Amino acid sequence: MKIYNETKSQVLENPDLTKGYLKQDKIVTKTIPATEEIKEQFHYVTIKEYENGGKDMEKVIDLEYQPANPESYEYEDIQVYILFTEEQLKNNRIVEIKTRLDELNKDFIQYYLGAVISNIDDKKIEFISLHNELREILGKEPRIYK
Repeated sequence: MKIYNETKSQVLENPDLTKGYLKQDKIVTKTIPATEEIKEQFHYVTIKEYENGGKDMEKVIDLEYQPANPESYEYEDIQVYILFTEEQLKNNRIVEIKTRLDELNKDFIQYYLGAVISNIDDKKIEFISLHNELREILGKEPRIYK
């Protein structure tokens, strides 16, 4: 399925789904012009003539009736790449940070309960960095850790 930009004027290859999302849509691929009504056209052919002047006749259709049809369209299913708003990007980042902080908190709880966790110092540094980024996004002062 093809992916288009928001105005459906350009096909995109591998759009960045961290900066936008895909929405199902359709695009016109063909316009079928309107047609006018065509009335049936026919004539009669004599099959047999009788002595008393009677005739057997058969109706022969030269052109079949066709109703009028309005203009119509053929469509193709597509996806449209919609860029996130600044607010959506901010909310997405908040969710990412909170999810990662929750994972790190679980590691810290296990560590403080006696589990051996490799690279715990790297995880502490990551926690501090993410926690302060989250505070900044939320309009709070960063914390100073010792």
